[in-house]
Order: sequence, then structure tokens, then C-alpha cells
Amino acid sequence: MKLRMLWLGPLFVLVCTGLVFGGEGPPSEKDTAAAEAEPKAKESGIETRHRLAGDEKVLVDKAKQSRDEYHSALKELKKFYEESGNYPRLKKVRTELEDLELVRTSDYQNWEDLIGHLKPEKDIPEARELYEQGEGLRNAIAISSRKKEAKLKEAVVKYRQLIEQYPDSELVDEAAYRLGTIHSTIYFGNYWRAAKFYQYCFEWNPKTELQARYMAAQIYRRKLHEYEEAAKLYWLSSLYTVRFDLRKDAKRQFKLLEREGYGKDVGEKSEESKPSKE
Repeated sequence: MKLRMLWLGPLFVLVCTGLVFGGEGPPSEKDTAAAEAEPKAKESGIETRHRLAGDEKVLVDKAKQSRDEYHSALKELKKFYEESGNYPRLKKVRTELEDLELVRTSDYQNWEDLIGHLKPEKDIPEARELYEQGEGLRNAIAISSRKKEAKLKEAVVKYRQLIEQYPDSELVDEAAYRLGTIHSTIYFGNYWRAAKFYQYCFEWNPKTELQARYMAAQIYRRKLHEYEEAAKLYWLSSLYTVRFDLRKDAKRQFKLLEREGYGKDVGEKSEESKPSKE
């Protein structure tokens, strides 16, 4: 009897172990790794863009700081050689400083890249005044292309001031739309920025009556050749753009892109851009 009990003991332990782990035994290393690799909640396209803009700013600031420190170090070295009378090396550092002055530098980020998600809510007289000034400049009649471009640049300043100084104004989405319009003109031709401003318009105000989705889709398809993004925006435009003719055309454009293999899962990817039902 004792031998039987001793023989059954390990079996009894194994059975209990199976019960503890749901009848499947202890988790393997593969199961543990799979659990740890389980994806977190999916972030929206807006959140992704803001997160990447923040990460980019850190790197851009680091590059600028390193550039400034390098320039300062050379100036200190130049002063040292001047005071010590080491003219051969002074000549070298002067040459390096001159070369450094000729190096083309970039800002990398535009002011709008660092704007968070805005909510146009308040009627602010100062913001309305800036908007009207921007509209006056944008629609001004100019006798030459140069003067027209100058007027548009002044309008950009007004719209930017509105967005930066009054981020909760009810006009920030309209200002973003106007900026998209200006940047897509022949005077600017900056289609990446134009598309971005159009997207800000309907992201900040999902119920906007402006055809921002449609305009962004047109730019992504015709100017930037980003067909997947264009398909997504045409799909949204076919649902939410106010003008019937644009909704109809957006649906047609989406079908054309879909036949080419774009926008297959566009409904799932575009959830964050849908207007709220509230």
C-alpha cells in the first residue's frame, strides 16, 4: 500500500498542477513571450502625429544645441590662439569658422507641427478681427503676382496669430482651412503643408461644413501621390462633406482607388476622423 501511494504521489502532484494552470500545465516560455508582446491599445492617427512631432522636436533641439555648441567652441579656440600668438593654428580655426558660416541649416519643423488638438469653442472678438483681416488680405486684388504673394504672406501671419494666440476660438478650424488654401496656390506650392492644414481643419472640428476632407484628398492623390491616404480621405468625404457634388465625386474617386488596391481597410483606419454623434 505504501509503495502504491509513493507511486501515485507524483501523479497526484501533476494532476493538481494541471488544475492550477487550467488543465494545460504551466505556461511555456513561448506563451509568456506572446503575452508580453500583446499590442497595447491602438493610438489614433492624430495621436501618432502629435507623438512623432514631440519626438522630432527633441531631436531637432538636440541638433541645434550641438550646432551652437560647436560654433561657440570654435570661437573660444580662435580667441585662445589669438591670445597665445599661435598664428598657424589661428589661421586654421578661422578657415573652419568661415566654412561653418557657409553651411546651410534648416529649421526642420514648422510652427504648426507643435500644435496640439484644438477645440474651436469660444466667440472671441480679437480672434474674429484677426480672421477678418486675414480674409481681407487673402481676397485683396493685386496688380502683380509679386504683390499678390505679398498679400497672401500677410494673410498667413494673421491666421497664424489667430491659431497661436486664441487656440480655443471658434474660428481656428476656418483659419486652418484658409492656410491650406493659401499653401496650395501657385504662389506657395507647398502641398504637404496645405494637406496638413486641411486635416487640422476637420480634426479640430469634425462637423465642419468646409470641404477640408475633399481638398486634402485631392492634394494627396494629385500632388503628393499618396494614394492610401487619399483613399481614406475620399471615403470620409463621401460620407461627411456637405456639398452633394463633392460627396458624389469623392465616392467615385474612392472606387477608382479601391480598384487599384488602395483603401481596402479604410473604414477601420478612419474611425478617429469620423464626426462625433454627440
